[in-house]
Amino acid sequence: MAHILTPTEPTTHQLVPLQRQLFTVFEAATILGVHQNSVRKMVSAGRLGSVRVANRRLIPREALRRFLMDAWLNEDTRPYVEELLAKPLPGQAHS
Repeated sequence: MAHILTPTEPTTHQLVPLQRQLFTVFEAATILGVHQNSVRKMVSAGRLGSVRVANRRLIPREALRRFLMDAWLNEDTRPYVEELLAKPLPGQAHS
């Protein structure tokens, strides 16, 4: 997990976990269990939110959460989503 240093006093620092908020198309595809092209098609169709940073297309954590919630509300895809939600996202602390 990535960490950032934050000052707690003028001369000391402590490590604070930095939770990832953006994922590459490849990472989002891995999280969703689909091919990268499927993620790109979902973005193009407006079914999955994304942002452009420089020349990279990135998928916000919140967009993945919304996409999975919409899929969970659909009874046909609910078992698949429940299986995905049981796995930690990249950059998320394991419990």
